[in-house]
Amino acid sequence: MYPSGKWNDICCDETFSVACYNGSAKGDQRYILINGAKTWKDAQRYCRENYTDLVSVRNQTENDLIHNMTRNGTCVWIGLYRDYWQWSDQRNSSFRYWAPGKPTNYDGNEKCTVASITQTLNGTWDDRQCGEKHPFLCYYDDLLMLVQENKTWNEALNYCRKNNTDLVSVHDEKIQHWVERKARNATSAHVWLGLRFSCTLSFWFWVSAEPVCYDNWFLGNGTGTGHCGNTGAVQSRGEHRWVSLPETQKLNFICVKCPYQEEMIIPDTVTRLQCSSTSGPLMVSLSTHPKSKVGEISVSALIRGIELPLPLSTAESFTPFKEAL
Repeated sequence: MYPSGKWNDICCDETFSVACYNGSAKGDQRYILINGAKTWKDAQRYCRENYTDLVSVRNQTENDLIHNMTRNGTCVWIGLYRDYWQWSDQRNSSFRYWAPGKPTNYDGNEKCTVASITQTLNGTWDDRQCGEKHPFLCYYDDLLMLVQENKTWNEALNYCRKNNTDLVSVHDEKIQHWVERKARNATSAHVWLGLRFSCTLSFWFWVSAEPVCYDNWFLGNGTGTGHCGNTGAVQSRGEHRWVSLPETQKLNFICVKCPYQEEMIIPDTVTRLQCSSTSGPLMVSLSTHPKSKVGEISVSALIRGIELPLPLSTAESFTPFKEAL
């Protein structure tokens, strides 16, 4: 980015200041300016080691924010780069492991890549003609299943669970990429995720009973008020951002082929909560401390670092998440 806020392509070996992005921070704190001369590759490495990555600029507001952080006359590296190489599964990865001096595209006809598994080359890559014959590696990615039927969120949840699966929970960028690949083939504009808003507790959570740590919300979604009765979906086109929609809308959905079982520990008054996801609500078996008296105490269930108050008003079993699930 030039001092004017405009972009320009330039040799990656030039040295400039760096604009990093920190995905775990909030608001303007996500953007960090690093003053110091670095090449683009060094800048990318620095941001990935210390934050999340070089900054990606998705709209004019973000561009203006980064521009205003820089000093007059200062150019900064951003995360945009040009590379004609792409993965056959269409995943967007900037990782490269070329052997020294590669790729060369000899005679303009080396458009495929081999990994050279030798003691000297140590798995580094070489560009070759696609007509050459070599051993090859496949991978099997069948964890997620896109269902091209339009159902409400609750109907989608029941469908997944009746088929020994669950609606997908997106806990990190890797799972988000898997979801994006599936969503591209959807017949609806959005696709249901296993994400729901609790009106009682006023936060979003996954059907796997985990809080939302990683997120990918579209601008204006996921925060603020007005989410009661809403559930989370991902865009099937564009940037594949998450949106908050009424649970009664009918959309395609993504199931994850993975049964869920979770244990929650309640200290002092309760020995253990055993949770399991079935086709019904999330049922919890409760074992109380021998000295505790039902109705006289309240405890907290620790769900992956989130503390939820649970007043004890029943004897041996209850459904704490009936409203949520």
